[in-house]
Amino acid sequence: PAKIISLPPLDLEAIMAEDALNDIYKNQPWRYGISRSLEIDIASQGSWTNLPNQQGRVWIVGVRSPNAVNLSVNFYDIFIPNGARLQLFNGDRSDVSRVYSSLENTPNRKLGSWFVSGDVIWIEYFEPPGINEISKLKIGNVIHGYRMGKVEQFVSENKNLNDSGACNYDVNCFVGDDFENYKNSVKKSVALLTLGNGYLCSASMLNNTAVDKKPYLLTANHCLQNSDPTYWSVRFNWMSPGPICAQEDPSVDIQTNFTISGAILRSSNALSDFALVELVNPIPSSWDIVFAGWDRSDTEPLFEVGIHHPNGDIMKISRDDDGAVKENANGTLVWLIGGVSVGSGNGWELGTTESGSSGSPLFNDSGKIIGQLYAGLS
Repeated sequence: PAKIISLPPLDLEAIMAEDALNDIYKNQPWRYGISRSLEIDIASQGSWTNLPNQQGRVWIVGVRSPNAVNLSVNFYDIFIPNGARLQLFNGDRSDVSRVYSSLENTPNRKLGSWFVSGDVIWIEYFEPPGINEISKLKIGNVIHGYRMGKVEQFVSENKNLNDSGACNYDVNCFVGDDFENYKNSVKKSVALLTLGNGYLCSASMLNNTAVDKKPYLLTANHCLQNSDPTYWSVRFNWMSPGPICAQEDPSVDIQTNFTISGAILRSSNALSDFALVELVNPIPSSWDIVFAGWDRSDTEPLFEVGIHHPNGDIMKISRDDDGAVKENANGTLVWLIGGVSVGSGNGWELGTTESGSSGSPLFNDSGKIIGQLYAGLS
C-alpha cells in the first residue's frame, strides 16, 4: 500500500497571534500557510508499482499535515523525462492538479506546485515503458495552508473564503457601462500569486511592445521578500460564477486549473515597489488569458479600477470615481486614490484593497495598466 508520511500538528494559536499583528501591515505579502521542511526522494522513498501488460510504472507518496486547509510542495530537484507525467491530488481525489510534464523542466531543476485542498497531498508520478532517462523528484518542503479554501474547512476565528470584507465586490459585479467591456477583457490578465513560502500576492500578465505573448508578470517588489520566483505559481480566472456584490454572503467557488509554475526575475525596484518576472513556460494558447496593455504617458485618469485577490480570496474589483492624485510618497511618485489624506473623494467608491492585493494592477479609464498596488492602507 502507498505510504503516507504524517507530520506533527502545527501550533495554530501561536500562528494566529502572529497574524493578528502582521495583518495590520499592508506592505507585505499575506500569509496563508507555513513552510514545513520535509525531504522526500523518489530514489529512496514512496512506493513503485509496475502496471499490468508492461504499460509502465507508477510512483506514489502521500503527506499528511493535520488540519491543513490546503497543501502544496516545493521540488528542490525535478527532472521529468519526455512522456512521463506528475500529478498531485488530495485525499479523496476531489481536487486534482493539472498534469506536470517534461515542459516543467527548467535549467535549475526546481519547481513549486499549486495547492490542493485538504490535509493530505498525494504526489503521483507515471513513467511509460521505454524511458531511458533517469527521473529526479526531490521534495524539500510542504506548504501547510491554514486560512484559505472552502469555508467549512476553515480554522475557527480566522479569515475564510470571503472574509475579505462585505465592502469587497466580486469582479463580475457591475462597475459601470464605461468600464464593463474593458473589465471583461482585462480581468483575464489578473492572477493570484503564491510565493512558494506560504505567502500570497496579486499580479497581472503584461503585454510588451513586440506583442509576442512573452509571459511577463507584474507584481510588487515586496512580494520578493524571502521568496524565490523559481517556486512561484499563479492561478488565472479564479472568479465566482455567482458574484456577491457588497453583501456578506460567501462567493461561490469555481475550480479551475489555470495554474502555471516557475518564474525568473527580470526587473524590480524597491522604491516604487514593482517586480517584473517572466514565467518559465509560455501561457498555453488554449487558455482564456489576456496580456494587459499599459500606459506610461502620465495622463491623469478620469477614474481608475483595481482588480485583485484580497487575502487570497476570489477575484475582486475596486473603483475610484474621482481620478487618482499624483503624489510624492516618501520620494516615490504614486497615483494616490484620493480623499483619505489628499485630494477629493472617498477613497475607493466601490470595493477596497487588503493584504494579498499587493502587486495588483491599477487600470485607467481606458483599461490600461498605469501602476501596481504599492503598500499603504486601502
